[in-house]
Amino acid sequence: MKQLLTILFLASFLFAKLDFKSKAYIITDIKKEQVVIKNSDLRKGQSGVIISSGNNIPVIIATATVTKIDGDNVLVKYKSEPLLDQNSIPTSKLTPKDGDIFLANHLYKTSVMIVPNFEAKQLLIKHFPDQNFINEDFLASNLKLEKEPLPKKETIRKFCQKHQVGTIFLIASDKLFILDANSFDVLEIQYFATKDKTIKVPFFSKIDDIERGFWNFGDEKIKDYNKYYLKMIGL
Repeated sequence: MKQLLTILFLASFLFAKLDFKSKAYIITDIKKEQVVIKNSDLRKGQSGVIISSGNNIPVIIATATVTKIDGDNVLVKYKSEPLLDQNSIPTSKLTPKDGDIFLANHLYKTSVMIVPNFEAKQLLIKHFPDQNFINEDFLASNLKLEKEPLPKKETIRKFCQKHQVGTIFLIASDKLFILDANSFDVLEIQYFATKDKTIKVPFFSKIDDIERGFWNFGDEKIKDYNKYYLKMIGL
């Protein structure tokens, strides 16, 4: 039964094409911690920012994520949190209102990749020449500093927030999963097989020997790359 549900889940994404360009949608209604937009081509899990329309200079007042699509109504949950983890940046006390803008796919053109080997990296860059992939060594170095040989979802999410990354490109089990870096929802799936079947853990990078902290009694490295990451994204 679980395998059947996984197949149906994959099939629902395989023919979808994600547009990485930022798109603006007018907010038509406000609910508790949610805003409503109409007749969009958005999908669950897509995130962005809400921009106040009350000033001559646009102001980002919240981050937001699509949580539900109900007919013509798209519910977008917002949160007043800073895009950058810096106390020196002033924050706004404005809240969303009718006529404000939900800017979807904010930062989607900047991505991190989690791939098993060098060939997978090269193919990814070739197939997505317009994406700005930050070097995988930055994420691996962060894991080394955190003493986390088995990367946690929240660690990756915080890294993406800190470095202004909008999407994650994950290759596992001969498939490419494109995730929203904020919600960690799968937005698109493509078949992505490579000739090279070698796997480096936690993922391909030049950073070696990521040791676990003395407070961590888990495994010292990922035992099954494909299984680990598929479980992380809920498959």
